[in-house]
Amino acid sequence: MRLLLAVIAVLLVAGCGARPIRSDNPYGIRIAPISTQDGVEMRRVLTDVLGPPPQQAKYVLHVSLRRHPPVDQAIGLDDLPTRQRLGLSASYVIRDNEGNEVASGTRTATASYNLMPSPYASQIAAQNTYTRLARSLASEIAVLVRVFFENGEN
Repeated sequence: MRLLLAVIAVLLVAGCGARPIRSDNPYGIRIAPISTQDGVEMRRVLTDVLGPPPQQAKYVLHVSLRRHPPVDQAIGLDDLPTRQRLGLSASYVIRDNEGNEVASGTRTATASYNLMPSPYASQIAAQNTYTRLARSLASEIAVLVRVFFENGEN
């Protein structure tokens, strides 16, 4: 009985046109290396979502990141900041094999973190915040890339 239900469920899902988020990179996109620690995390997430690059990529996704300076959000009774907001911008360009720009855009994300009494703890909290921002931007760019190719722009 369980086997029959499993087969029916698979057939229903297969017939609805749904595709998994993680795929085999049907668009033929290679993600160019992104320098910086944030870029390494972003490239990892993009590869996870868009899939590993094919042997012969038709397109290359170039991403450049820019950190925004921290902005104090809260000040304690001792006039020292206790919370900061960080920002990260990602500019992306998709180029075909001939180097022609196919699509481009810029996305920005911000997040806050608490400043700790220990400078090391604050530094780690800031780095974790930048990592979260890189992951968030990577997911957003991956969705934009998929939408671009799904709409038949290639």
